[in-house]
Amino acid sequence: MSDTQTTGDPARTRRVGVLGLGTMGRTVAARLLDAGLEVWVHNRTAARAEHLVASGAHWAPSGAELAARVDLLLTLVADDDALRHVTTGPDGVLSAAHPGLVYADMSTVSPEASADVAAAADAVGVPYVRAPLMGSTVLARSGQLGVLASGPAAGIDAFGVVLDAIGRRVFRLGEAEEARVMKLAVNTMIAQTTLAMSEALDLGRRSGLGWQQMLDVIGDSPVASPLVKYKSVSLAARDFGVAFATSMVVKDLGLALDAARRSGAVLPATAQAHELFRAVAALGHGGDDLSAAVLLYEQLGGPGPDPAA
Repeated sequence: MSDTQTTGDPARTRRVGVLGLGTMGRTVAARLLDAGLEVWVHNRTAARAEHLVASGAHWAPSGAELAARVDLLLTLVADDDALRHVTTGPDGVLSAAHPGLVYADMSTVSPEASADVAAAADAVGVPYVRAPLMGSTVLARSGQLGVLASGPAAGIDAFGVVLDAIGRRVFRLGEAEEARVMKLAVNTMIAQTTLAMSEALDLGRRSGLGWQQMLDVIGDSPVASPLVKYKSVSLAARDFGVAFATSMVVKDLGLALDAARRSGAVLPATAQAHELFRAVAALGHGGDDLSAAVLLYEQLGGPGPDPAA
């Protein structure tokens, strides 16, 4: 299918609910407030909603209450278990299905869990859109995310004003779980690119090249990409503040390998990347950005020149 930016009917899309106020969820909700939408929010930890409520969002005490009050509902959660809990668990959003409710999940989850939610949504008459996001919170703040969308076309259309507020491009990929698989495929490349960059930096460091010198060359070389350039900025400062947490990389690569086993695809590089990022997490960097992979290579090789020198 072709990709396109959608435009919805503002009269139908003024009341939007956001469930899941992690870093990305809070950023998305803030973008929607800035776009002039009526935003309702819910999160298991209510304190994460305080700034949004102070900025004009409305608080809902449960997922069901949130769904009951809005026309468009978004969820941004950590994993398969969380998705199932907020949709079909106690006070799940689908328990408050009503005419006109359209639901989109923007999390990175397995196609299997997503298909289970699709069946549950269909059973109560709620159009369900799979809309995982591509990009960091930095891009989210400026409305430059990519959106991978699959599901009913009318459902995607209904979210037009929301997608316009948060994304620079919407890719329509199919009617079912295509967006889930595409997100996992992209994340395998993000992981492998980060590992390749880490290896290259450690090779150069141990051979006497300067840290910033290497980053300058890599960022202006044939292998440069938006990801490489973005990571070069934080690596220059040895800043491993989280944009894409190592623990989430481990989770996503595991999902990609599960999908590969079901489809018959063979992903040896992804399998190796999964093990290497598990090792990064085991070193205590699960909560750090995936660029902390360079610290694994520095440890494996033993003492060497100080990259900060």
